[in-house]
Formats: sequence, structure tokens, C-alpha cells
Amino acid sequence: MTATATQQTLVIPENEVEFALALNGDEADPIEMLQNDGINPANWEFRGKKIMGTGTRRRFKLVSVGYCTSFNKLVEKLKKQGAIPEGQWREAFKKRFPKPGEKSLIGFADASWVYPNADLYFPYFGDNGGRNSSFRWTGHGFNGVWRWVVEVSESAPSATI
Repeated sequence: MTATATQQTLVIPENEVEFALALNGDEADPIEMLQNDGINPANWEFRGKKIMGTGTRRRFKLVSVGYCTSFNKLVEKLKKQGAIPEGQWREAFKKRFPKPGEKSLIGFADASWVYPNADLYFPYFGDNGGRNSSFRWTGHGFNGVWRWVVEVSESAPSATI
């Protein structure tokens, strides 16, 4: 498929199926993401790498890593599957796949959002009590319902939708 064709709205892919995303980093401000999710951004900080510019394209896939007792354990398992993308990519994911799957939470394990009490949060997308997207505290454990977006190495064989 061409890059343009890959940007059509599709059903959220199954695990291990690669997909492309395009992001306008100028429209996906990390602090505005909080506000767009109904969170008061006052006193929050963003300590990650902010994506700037438009038209950035990457290769991604969804993976499941099973139950993890901590965010650190989760990150350890995810790094075996691919690189952890910046959380701003959630906005491109929501645009391409606007309907969350039932009983599926899709996490972007970039804990760059810092609450005023110093707790770290990461963005997610999915059906969680009627909210299609929000942020979750890294202090929780993570059950098998979670699926995670990872970036696929450019040297890996491609089967992109």
C-alpha cells in the first residue's frame, strides 16, 4: 500500500500486524493532550521528547506482554518487542483508528507526563468506562487486557496495513 492508502480509517489491528501512522506534532501538544482528555493541565509537566513538525511516518505494531506487576517490568518486556514510541503518537493512532475496541486498552508506555505530586503517567486509548482516551498512573499493575504500541525496527521485514 502507498503511504496515503495506509492513512485510511481502519479497524484496530490484531497483535503483531504492522501499521503506519502519520503525526502532525504541532497539533499533538503533550499538555493539550491532557486537556483534550478532560484533565485540568494546571501544574502538570511534560518531561519527554516532544515531536515537532508534520508528516512523520513510522512502523508500529500492537503487542501483549501479559500481566506485569510494575511499570518497570512492563517496559522491560516491551523493549524485547520493539522501541517504545513517544506518547504523542496516541493522537495519530486515535485519528487512524477512532473506534476503540471492546475490552481493550491500548497503552503508549511513555511515562513523560508528571502530575503535581510527582507521579508519572502515560497516555492510553480504549474503552475504559466510556472514556476513549486518558492517562494512567504508572504505579498500577497491568493485566492481560492491555495491548501496547511499539515501534518496529526499520531493518525488520514489513507487512504493513
